[in-house]
Amino acid sequence: MTISRRKFLGRGSVMSAAALLPLAARAGLAANQTTPQSSGIELLSGLTMRSFAANLNDTFDIHVSALHSQKMELTEVTKNKKSGNFESFKITFDGTGEAFPQGTYQLVHNKMGSFPLFLVPLRTEKANKLRYEAVFGRVR
Repeated sequence: MTISRRKFLGRGSVMSAAALLPLAARAGLAANQTTPQSSGIELLSGLTMRSFAANLNDTFDIHVSALHSQKMELTEVTKNKKSGNFESFKITFDGTGEAFPQGTYQLVHNKMGSFPLFLVPLRTEKANKLRYEAVFGRVR
């Protein structure tokens, strides 16, 4: 089978455009957002205890791999001790499905948008129940 240079370049352009589409999602574009986040610091500053508490008991999509995501429910938002201008809180997700190791995963929520978050698995009493935690600590 032979392919012309014109077809090769045309198909290559389409493939390049398709490869760049996921980058828009990772740049912080939510469905209702028209401009990307300008820096990672701005993205993290939006992830506050108050913003998570407002979405308690909501379902989040956690992208475990490029082709697989799991739905998990935000079940706890807990304030840790505050010292001076340092604040700390933790959030807990519960769900079922296949366990995945600790690591950074892309979370998607209909109100909070899409953002990366480091999740750590917690032990549970039930065999098929999953529980993951994320801890936030920052100077305010």
